[in-house]
Amino acid sequence: MIEKNTKKNLIICTAVEVCHLHGIGNYLPEIVHENLNPIVVYSHKLYINEEKPWFHIDKDHIHLLSELKNPVAGILCIPYFESDCTNALEIKKNTNSTLLTYIMDDSNILCKRIKDITYQKIISESSRIFAISNEMAAKYSTKFGKSVTFWPPIVSPQNPIFKN
Repeated sequence: MIEKNTKKNLIICTAVEVCHLHGIGNYLPEIVHENLNPIVVYSHKLYINEEKPWFHIDKDHIHLLSELKNPVAGILCIPYFESDCTNALEIKKNTNSTLLTYIMDDSNILCKRIKDITYQKIISESSRIFAISNEMAAKYSTKFGKSVTFWPPIVSPQNPIFKN
């Protein structure tokens, strides 16, 4: 069962499952507002037997999101692989929800995991774009011609990315 309550859904598109064994897995629960129901769409299964705080769907089962009864409050894309972007763009197209992108790894400037055309699309479709460092914010702003805001990976729970 995807939805366990009547909260609005927050779809998080990321490279791997959210769990306590990696930085993003520890960080995301701190920035997601408690009034939301997070659903993680991940590209690569890495943490098979680890406990995960939220419902998870791998990229091959993204069609299950069409069964959501509660509205989607927004989509948070944390691009690492090309499929993270394409998943977020497909969900945005199907839900017409607000898309935010949080750049936590360089997947396009020095590293070329994500093609320019795909990154341009995720940037242009995003309402807001954040980056983990000032340098990364400046490089992505310059390359893609859209403002990228520096948001360090330390925030208080009183300052979540999405509010209800």
